[in-house]
Amino acid sequence: MGHNMAQTPSILIIDDSATSCHLMESALTKEGCIVRTAGNGREGLAMLLRECPHCVVLDVVLPGISGYEICRLLRSKPILQRLPVIMVSTKNTLLDKTWALRQGATNYLIKPFQNAEFINTIKTAIANYTPPTISAMQAALQQHPVAAPEPVADPRRAAPQMVHENVTQPYIPSAHASSSLTTGAIPSGDRESLAQNGPYSPAQLIPVRDQGQNHMWERNSQTLLTGNLHVRRLYEAIDDQRNLETLCMVTRMSREEVIRALRSLLAQHLVHLCEPSGKIVANN
Repeated sequence: MGHNMAQTPSILIIDDSATSCHLMESALTKEGCIVRTAGNGREGLAMLLRECPHCVVLDVVLPGISGYEICRLLRSKPILQRLPVIMVSTKNTLLDKTWALRQGATNYLIKPFQNAEFINTIKTAIANYTPPTISAMQAALQQHPVAAPEPVADPRRAAPQMVHENVTQPYIPSAHASSSLTTGAIPSGDRESLAQNGPYSPAQLIPVRDQGQNHMWERNSQTLLTGNLHVRRLYEAIDDQRNLETLCMVTRMSREEVIRALRSLLAQHLVHLCEPSGKIVANN
């Protein structure tokens, strides 16, 4: 591959599609790379910390832990902040790409992509990167252990296509984001209950589209949402995976604006709420 080091470039692919892994591995192997593959996030994360690759190719949708979560975790560790991370996905909207870059991805490729595009992206990403030695990684992990995130709602649910304005703010790890929705909740009552006495905080609950109501939305959306940009923006950003905290960041709306918009969607029976485990929150 012409890497600027004598060391042969090593690439870790984390993707639950055996076909995708095979195609990418074949293309990289032909370029002289050492390639390792993992079929889920936890396995891939353990492999990454053990082998210190030159680059990680990371699928967005993975069983248990999403690619977004893995990317955020890597960027939260100083020793891994410069590690090239190429996120790959069939999701092809501007919002999806922008969100991946905000999580710390070096680049984002839409499947299916051409081998030439894939190889050139990898070459560019690793051109000026020297991975840490295994001993340096072990020393860093002793000081700051890496704990894999807890599993989230099943990421294999189909995500709707959406359009969103360009959001260019880069990802910066911040404690403020994680606490933005931990206080206050949508008042309970009928379909708006957030089960405040349950095991999860309101910020962790996940709005899920009621698929049976999509035809009603498509037919009446202009009438229902005239003059209500926040409701429309929130509905378009819901992909059955994002919790309220994440939706705040994706839509660039405040906590209060998200809550008001969500109340409207709940009242119209266009969405329901789920716990991170995927369990539907019971209505009061």
